[in-house]
Amino acid sequence: SASSTDHGSHRVDMVVPEDIWNAAFEGHVAPVQAWLDSGGDPSDVDETGFTLIYRALQQQVMTPGRSAVVRLVVARGADICQVSANFPLSPLHQAMLEWNE
Repeated sequence: SASSTDHGSHRVDMVVPEDIWNAAFEGHVAPVQAWLDSGGDPSDVDETGFTLIYRALQQQVMTPGRSAVVRLVVARGADICQVSANFPLSPLHQAMLEWNE
């Protein structure tokens, strides 16, 4: 069952299974897509306030799989400007800083 926590002024349901977090981190699109197809919310966060986009961007190397995860969750409605409760940059800003060449 889903649990909730308070991040700032809003409550956040933490319903993303650990295997989906790991799939986003590793750039495996199929499990993330299946989870979203089954009703998963692309804007759900973990206990620290990170979204699937953050998870896909946590590696120093942007692989095609991680890029596909980011495109998928954005296409499904994830907010690229959603800031974590514990990290001052949005996924968009993080990507601009880390992937700007």
